[in-house]
Amino acid sequence: MASNVARPARPWDLSEPEERDWFGVLGEGLAVVWPAQADREWPRAGGAWLHIAPSGVVTAFTGKVDTGPGSQTAFRMLVAEELAVEPEAVRLVQGDTDLCPYDAGTSGRRPVPDSGEALRRAAAGARQILIGMAAAKLDGQRAPLTAEKSAAVCGLTGRRLSYGTLVAGTRRAEVLGAGPPLNSPAEPIPSGLYPVTGSCCPVSGVRLPGMLYGTVLRRPAPGAVLRAVDIGLAEVLPDVVVVRDGEFIGVAAADPVTARRAAGAIKADWDEPAPGPGQPATARFARVSPEARAAVAEWDDGRLTVWTSTYVPFAVRARLSNTFRISEAAIRVIAHPVGGDTHGEHGPHGQRGQLGEEAVDAARLARATFRPVMAN
Repeated sequence: MASNVARPARPWDLSEPEERDWFGVLGEGLAVVWPAQADREWPRAGGAWLHIAPSGVVTAFTGKVDTGPGSQTAFRMLVAEELAVEPEAVRLVQGDTDLCPYDAGTSGRRPVPDSGEALRRAAAGARQILIGMAAAKLDGQRAPLTAEKSAAVCGLTGRRLSYGTLVAGTRRAEVLGAGPPLNSPAEPIPSGLYPVTGSCCPVSGVRLPGMLYGTVLRRPAPGAVLRAVDIGLAEVLPDVVVVRDGEFIGVAAADPVTARRAAGAIKADWDEPAPGPGQPATARFARVSPEARAAVAEWDDGRLTVWTSTYVPFAVRARLSNTFRISEAAIRVIAHPVGGDTHGEHGPHGQRGQLGEEAVDAARLARATFRPVMAN
């Protein structure tokens, strides 16, 4: 799911666990961290963490992004299995660079084996801690305690202490050391699950107060160089802002139609590279993704937030940092679900494009207009 959790004072992956404002953002309860593990094949994999609220809602955080196969559902089921709660009680936050563990990217069939295991460890550790809290409330009673249906249950008396009751009024954060024992899943987690809930929101569905719509002048072919440009006709159009920053030329308007009309009024001359061997001189490249590529950017007191479809939100954050020369701690990238294309790896003309291109475009337009902007 795309995150609607409040922004922390500093991204949690760039802060030590004891420095994170868990409870200022999530409210009171229990926060449990399974720390990053050394992995030569997947360096800087960031582990996992979760929060249990007095309401009984479990919020789990992973840097992985759902690219279509349904990892969102699998992750929720894994957490629910370890904590002995219903999957409906688990809320999953994915690919939000302010809130989630660092992740190098979502690719292949690795999301569930990599991050699913980390989420299981965090949930299993939380289960152990909750049972310990229940034992303390029962005056250290030696009767066996088990986790069942969102509660710690006494094996002798049948007394139940719900997780919500156990964490109410507490602000406890725990970093796990040794790996906690895992429950054996009752049945294998099937792949390819994607619940139809109506809650999946593409970037094109993001709406912010005062938002403008942007269109960027694109090269007609890979390697083309801008020789001359005339923006006069676009500049005189009502309610249109034309932004030029070096070779970057874009327009922003109150609606997409006006933005496209203004972009069409810009006259540009390009020097195009000679066609390669066997390539017709008239060849052009078409966008290969059936999914609309878009990003929304908003600047607020020097901090940048970008909503975009990407499978590498932390890499997009790094590119934005390099482009605008601001700290990564001042940038929040919120990844929306990616579906129906090859991870958005291709640029606007089918060539292998620059990572986070739409995010950079939207941020440039938003910075120039002092308004949030959707660009595609």
